Amino acid sequence: MNPDLPTVSILIPTFNYARFLPQAIDSALAQTVKPLEIVVADDGSTDNTAEIVARYGNAVTYRRFEHQGVYAIRQAMLAELRGEWFLNLDADDWIEPDFLEKALAMVASQRNDPTLAFVYPDITRFGEMNDVREFPDFSLARLKRGNYVVMSSLIRRGAAREAGFDANFNDGQGDYDFYLTLAKMGYRGERLPGGLMHVRVHGGSISGLGRAQFRQVELAEKILAKHDDLFSARESRQLRRNARRGASQAMWRAVEQHYAAEQYRQAWGLGLRAIWQGPRHVPCRPLALMLRALVGSLFRGRDVDTSTETD
Repeated sequence: MNPDLPTVSILIPTFNYARFLPQAIDSALAQTVKPLEIVVADDGSTDNTAEIVARYGNAVTYRRFEHQGVYAIRQAMLAELRGEWFLNLDADDWIEPDFLEKALAMVASQRNDPTLAFVYPDITRFGEMNDVREFPDFSLARLKRGNYVVMSSLIRRGAAREAGFDANFNDGQGDYDFYLTLAKMGYRGERLPGGLMHVRVHGGSISGLGRAQFRQVELAEKILAKHDDLFSARESRQLRRNARRGASQAMWRAVEQHYAAEQYRQAWGLGLRAIWQGPRHVPCRPLALMLRALVGSLFRGRDVDTSTETD
C-alpha cells in the first residue's frame, strides 16, 4: 500500500442481490490500489448472499443485519469501517480496476484541504440502459437545484460520521440529504471523470428508481423541511419546480414503456398523472401514445382508468 495515499475501505451494502454480488466483489479485488478492507453489509437478505461471500474467504468481510433499509445499514457501518475514506459500491454495480487509483490520487493532490469530503464519479450505465452520464463539477448553488452526486462515491469517513446517514430517507433522496448535510457543514466534493463506475440498470432498479422519481415532489418537500436553513425562498421555489418537472418527465417515460408493453390502462392513468403533475411539460410523442392507449383500450374492450392513480 502506498504510504502517500490515505487508507480506504470498500463497503458493499446488499439486499437479495446475490446474483450480482460476485461482479462487484471481483471488481473491488482487482483494484490497482488495494483497499484496506472489503466489507459486504447484508441488510437481511433471504437469498444465498452469505454463501456467495463465503467463497472469497478472508479477502472479504461479511456483516449481517436485520432488515432495516440501506441508509440504516450505511450508518451502522460507519462505526466499523477502518479506512480513512470509504467507497460505497452498490452490490449490482462494478468499478474499473483503476477507480481507486484515480480517485485517491485526486484526494492526495488536495491532502491539505480538509473541506474535501467526497469524490463522485461520472457513471457508465449498462444492462437495460447503456450510456455514460457526465455530471457537473461540484457547486453548492447547483446542488440546491437538485442532486447530481451519486452515493457510489469515495467519501471521507470522518466527515460521513459527522453528517450521518438518515434512515428517514430510506424511501428516496437519502443521497441528496447526505450531501446537503455535508455541504451545510462546509464540506465539498470533486468530480471524477471517465465513467469508471458501472451502474447496472435492471428491472429491480428501474422499478425502485421509477417509484422514487414519481414521488419527487413529495421528497423535495421532505428535503426542504429538513434543510430549510440552507435554501432561500427563491431556491426553494426552484427546487419545487424542478421536482415537478422531473416527476412529470419520469411519468412520461413510463407511459412509453407501458404503451410498448401494450399495458394501455396503465399508460393512460400514468399519462393523466403526468399532465396533472406538470401541465407545462407535456411532450408530444408520449401524449400521442397516451391517446392511442385510450383508443387501444376501447377497441380491445378494456376499461380505461381515468383516475390519476395507477395499479
